[in-house]
Amino acid sequence: MSVNKKILVVDDEPNICTLLKDSLTSVGFSVDTIQSFDQVEYAVRKESYILVFLDVYLEGKSSFSLIESIKKFSPKTSVVVMTGQGRMKLTIDAIKAGAYDYLSKPVDLDKINEIAEKISESCNAKEKENKNIPHDGYEADEIVGTSPAIENIFKKIAYISNSDISVLIRGESGTGKELAARAVHNNSARKNYPFIAVNCASIPSSLLGSELFGHEKGSFTSAINQKKGTFELANKGTIFLDEIGDMPMEMQAAILRVLQEKEFYRIGAEKPNKVNVRIIAATNRPLEELMEKNLFREDLYYRLNEITLDLPSLRKRKGDIELLVNHFLNKFSKEMNVAPKTITKSAIDALKEEKWPGNIRELENTIKYAFSVAKNNEITLDDIRDKINKDESPRNQFIEYIFDTIEGFINTEDNGHKGTLYKDIIKTVEHALFSAVYQKTKYNQVLSSKILGINRNTFRTKLKEMGLEKKTSKEN
Repeated sequence: MSVNKKILVVDDEPNICTLLKDSLTSVGFSVDTIQSFDQVEYAVRKESYILVFLDVYLEGKSSFSLIESIKKFSPKTSVVVMTGQGRMKLTIDAIKAGAYDYLSKPVDLDKINEIAEKISESCNAKEKENKNIPHDGYEADEIVGTSPAIENIFKKIAYISNSDISVLIRGESGTGKELAARAVHNNSARKNYPFIAVNCASIPSSLLGSELFGHEKGSFTSAINQKKGTFELANKGTIFLDEIGDMPMEMQAAILRVLQEKEFYRIGAEKPNKVNVRIIAATNRPLEELMEKNLFREDLYYRLNEITLDLPSLRKRKGDIELLVNHFLNKFSKEMNVAPKTITKSAIDALKEEKWPGNIRELENTIKYAFSVAKNNEITLDDIRDKINKDESPRNQFIEYIFDTIEGFINTEDNGHKGTLYKDIIKTVEHALFSAVYQKTKYNQVLSSKILGINRNTFRTKLKEMGLEKKTSKEN
């Protein structure tokens, strides 16, 4: 039996149709192209396509309804949605409508060919037929991006939203962990019930039990009234436990009981309360290390970590910075009820050069500042200079240098550093330390060696070994 190699490309831009057709034809596929919304249904009825590449907007209209039509008349046909807008909601809606995948423009032809080959090898691939979940007004588009790392997050959120599987979200501070948790909730069957976020690190351990589970009147000195806790208030909905790694061990046991028994005790209560909640937890701490130190329960870890969302740092998705900036500009324009503002290319380029230790939250604050201080409707480099120059002190440069060095070695551990990572990092960091101290003391060897707490001759020898002795030295 011959394998079906027919593919349909649907896009109202002729150059996109030509580009994809040439690429797919070169690897053995038969390709038809359509540029009109109204022709798609007729085409899928007439021909048996294994795959349709579909632009998310055709002639100014959303093409999501076409996904349903394609799946109706040709259930085995896979649909891949293409768009120039890196918005999470589009990804989720496309996948829920039955799309096989979601790609951002400009299209990666290697990725296009790879998907086509994969579908061709498995023509009976089954697609999810989930119906669209109505949007409840929550701005899921708060998470935007087109980088592969963030698009994988979008897809995972779409796949897991309609299950009650426990989710552990990992990521540095400011990467959007609560936004991801809200997106899971707002695209789930629990969306019409409460979503309550609890920051485990911000509540004193003595109060956390009452906050989560409530208390009975008179159960302790200040309990003058009965109080419902977060679990009771969030019944049928979702609880987001942020910074779960900071939760005390005794409270971890109580959370485990909720997960296992679906019940909890108010403080001072004799009978348990049944509860139906989904728990989403998040952390920026390495839970595996905490388990080794007996600071985090292993059984709770495995119950929470049924699936993991690893949110990338902004350093790993700098290609999304311009998209994020424009998103924030639109957001602040609406919030402040003022005319939209644009941003110059030089300002964008400067933003892309930053390290962003505070990630997206820090970028958003920077743009909000620039939006407020800009003298006209175009944000320039001068408008953000105060914010982006704040990390140019030797101290912060040194910290960033160490961080980047460690990250670089880890990413290349299998390429020449395996087994020597500790020595290599120490050597590199030592070079940075000596250079920073030497520069800060204006190349004064006596003062530098005193600050470092080492013999001056040892310091001088180190300088020579590191190639730093050429600097002008001020001898005292």
